[in-house]
Amino acid sequence: MRNLGDELMLRCLVRWMDPVHPLVTVLSERPEEAARTSALPALLNVPLLGQWAWYDAWGRGGAIRLLRQLRRFDGFVAGGGDVLRDDRGWRHLSFATEKYFVAKAFGTPWYVLNAGIGPPTTGYGRRVLRYVLERARQVVVRDRRAYDVALAARGNSETYFAGDIVLALPRLFPNECRPGATPAAIAPYVLVCLRGNPDTFGRFAMPEPRLQQLAAALDAIAAAGRRIAFLPFQQHDTEDDDTLHRAVAARMRQRDAIDFVPWTVDVGRVATLFREASLVVAMRLHAAVLAEAFGAPTAILAYDRKLSEFARQRGITIVDAADLDRPDACRGRLEDALDGDRSGAGDPPPHDWMSIAFQA
Repeated sequence: MRNLGDELMLRCLVRWMDPVHPLVTVLSERPEEAARTSALPALLNVPLLGQWAWYDAWGRGGAIRLLRQLRRFDGFVAGGGDVLRDDRGWRHLSFATEKYFVAKAFGTPWYVLNAGIGPPTTGYGRRVLRYVLERARQVVVRDRRAYDVALAARGNSETYFAGDIVLALPRLFPNECRPGATPAAIAPYVLVCLRGNPDTFGRFAMPEPRLQQLAAALDAIAAAGRRIAFLPFQQHDTEDDDTLHRAVAARMRQRDAIDFVPWTVDVGRVATLFREASLVVAMRLHAAVLAEAFGAPTAILAYDRKLSEFARQRGITIVDAADLDRPDACRGRLEDALDGDRSGAGDPPPHDWMSIAFQA
């Protein structure tokens, strides 16, 4: 989906598994693009239970082809991101979990890695999630809530709460991430990473007054001598972060201080962008994760629970939707974050990815 966070999760997981030398194939709804972006072979993923596109899946043979291909693998890894949840309906949960049941039918072990897991709210959700979690060979989750769900389903054997794996990017890719590997910026800048659809979960609508407040806050920072660099994490026909970036930029007065950074998956370039930033304004979770990984001051626009939890865990400044309704509140939050004001870390993950071995 041309999502930088997803691509970095994939690269980090592959590098983390590297000690056992797996031959990795990606299951993707856009395999050609996935193969081009990740330099890994890719298979077309299709829904097997008629959630949508049932004719393409079964009438045109896509499902049969996929099942035949899946038989030849020795393991199945899934879970990356906040997908194991039933609060978005049965179609979402069944598509996120059906391949585990295929793996069971083929006698293939499976792993739930870098997962966000929502507490089940339905009977079928409880049964499906318990089945998937308790039979997994290994479960590594990225937030406290997911850890509690996993522990309840399977106990603490090969169950870890290690935070998001992208936090380990500098250690997994030390050569690409070393200072000087990619040319640094010339002028001080604030890196802004918004989400194309911020109101996905009904918590962060961006009507005109809020757009103006955010633009005014960025204008104040630009007037103090910093450039404003907008970096899209997702740039696809389904969602383009530059849609919101351009809406905010259009309301700024300091137009000459604005840069639009092209979408990229180059690890060295990404590392430099975050390491050199004076401040990261993060609505995308992985923008906040990368800022933390490279030590950049951060302000999180928490459009979803996962960002709020990450901010509390790391003591990062939160800008909530209500701050955009109060004059100068957003500006104050960003300036506090720019000055390095952190509220103090809460409850950090008890495990570290680099201390966990892949249980092949």
